[in-house]
Amino acid sequence: YWTCRTCNTLYSNAEATEVIQAPVTIAKTQHSIKAVPKKNPVGATPGYEAHYACGNCNKLYTDAAGTLETSMEKLIIAGEDFDYKIPFTPAMERWESINGTNGINYISVAAATGSNGFPAAKFTIKSGATSGMEIEAWLHNTVKDAMNKGANIRIPTVSGKTRQLELNVTNNGGQTVSFRYYAESYGDKGGVEISIASGESKTVSFEVNPGQSIGCNYAFKLLSNVTEETSLTINGFFTVEETEIKTIALHSEAKTKTFKVGETFSSEGVVVKATGFAGEGGDGYVIIGNYATSYDNHVFTADDIGTQTVVVSFGAITTTYTITVTA
Repeated sequence: YWTCRTCNTLYSNAEATEVIQAPVTIAKTQHSIKAVPKKNPVGATPGYEAHYACGNCNKLYTDAAGTLETSMEKLIIAGEDFDYKIPFTPAMERWESINGTNGINYISVAAATGSNGFPAAKFTIKSGATSGMEIEAWLHNTVKDAMNKGANIRIPTVSGKTRQLELNVTNNGGQTVSFRYYAESYGDKGGVEISIASGESKTVSFEVNPGQSIGCNYAFKLLSNVTEETSLTINGFFTVEETEIKTIALHSEAKTKTFKVGETFSSEGVVVKATGFAGEGGDGYVIIGNYATSYDNHVFTADDIGTQTVVVSFGAITTTYTITVTA
């Protein structure tokens, strides 16, 4: 409205032709508050704390009444430092063993389960094995063949590139065992000597360069005598650079894509592959080791009913798939 500074008359227009007795009162717009659930960080991608958002004023609040204003900067949960890791396992089957003079197989390799749930190799060493005995754990399986057996064992290499290898070892036997682990096809380059006590688990890191191959023989050489049968479980991860990865995609689908309110999200069955690695006939792909999803540990509520998009991330690189939430 407009007011005349001379006579204080009120008008509804600037031309002062429509007199009014008082301004028209407009009711206060009420908040349209909606609860926003907590979002956990996904790898390097930040999340945020649970809060309330108003659809009318577009402000954020910490209370349902909309009286305690906040900001997204205050709600942010920082992402974690992220290591780009590709799992490998030294062997999926029993490939070769060392025969003694009496025809005894002193060392053999079979599939096992290692750290982080990834497949591993179980090296069984019988009593009487002596220092110097050796076994090759063959790694030339393709991704397809390996996945049919339950896991990927392909080594992600770029021609001539040195890799950092994180090796996880557990001694399931009754005595200390010393051994050497190395890429025998390329001499002792990048190998490591390990001594591990009974019941001990340890992680060691070392560099290896498998040359132009996407896989090679990783040899296990015993460096101590064994007086009672024992076994070692070995698996690990290669560290790769983000710039080496072009995309990620689902290699296999989730077992469950429909959830009910009150159920917890599960990505069981999801296997994720990363492309951009050298392989036969051009760019290859490998199975990745530490992906995260936007619904990790999420319990579905009524607000989730409908079609939802699950973001799968490997560091800053993402792919998606959809799920359905029902009442």
